[in-house]
Amino acid sequence: MKLFEVRDIVRENVGRDKISEHLLQYSLSQGLRNIEKTGDYWWMRGTKTWNVIINQQAYNLTTSASGGLNLPNWKKNRVLLTQDGTLTNPDWDEVFGPIDIEEAGLEFADTDNGMPVIYSVDESTITATEEDPSATTPAQLLVWPNNPDKTYNMRLHYYQWTSLPASTSSEAHEVLKRFPEALIFSATEVGIVTMTKDPTLGVYWHQKLDNPGNHHDPGEMTKIRRLNNERSQDSRTEFRPQRGSLMNRRSRWRRNREIWI
Repeated sequence: MKLFEVRDIVRENVGRDKISEHLLQYSLSQGLRNIEKTGDYWWMRGTKTWNVIINQQAYNLTTSASGGLNLPNWKKNRVLLTQDGTLTNPDWDEVFGPIDIEEAGLEFADTDNGMPVIYSVDESTITATEEDPSATTPAQLLVWPNNPDKTYNMRLHYYQWTSLPASTSSEAHEVLKRFPEALIFSATEVGIVTMTKDPTLGVYWHQKLDNPGNHHDPGEMTKIRRLNNERSQDSRTEFRPQRGSLMNRRSRWRRNREIWI
């Protein structure tokens, strides 16, 4: 379904003479965001390839500063891979994580160097001061050992927040193509609640969107989750280290990361 068709239906549901253009656009964008808040879906996947910098541990996820990845719509990581590009026909190895920064910091010395074997994510924080009341620290990806000794190739598979197409005559979004009803119900709920300030008036539309307790009509989100699972979203089996000492396994990581559990 094209975007202008979804817009027309949402406008009719809320009230053609009641909803402004600004509120309609907000309802559609926020309706999509509310859908994406419920999980990590196939249309949200992205890939970023870059190289680490020698002796640099931290890389901004959402900005390009200091060798950052510049992923402004980043939501969360899926898998991080690395390879030594100086080798002939190098293969990709998984960098295990994310591991708690405190846990990883106990296992590596500040002077350790080598190929990344685990990684951590330091979420964005507010660091405001009287001199700079709007200061923030962006989310960062940290590799361990702390000091890469080469410009290793890195490939991050991640999830990102998405947007509806700019053209109203387009249907270039998976939700518009496959589940336009989900966007209609979600956007209608946002529009009505925002306009009336009464959340009870949006209950009907929310139940049409997501009502798993109703076996006859569980809502559009149930259909989306079912297809998401069928696309092997949740079928990836991983063996990852449990909490505790990693020191005696670091050499095995480097030799063959597939032989240990």
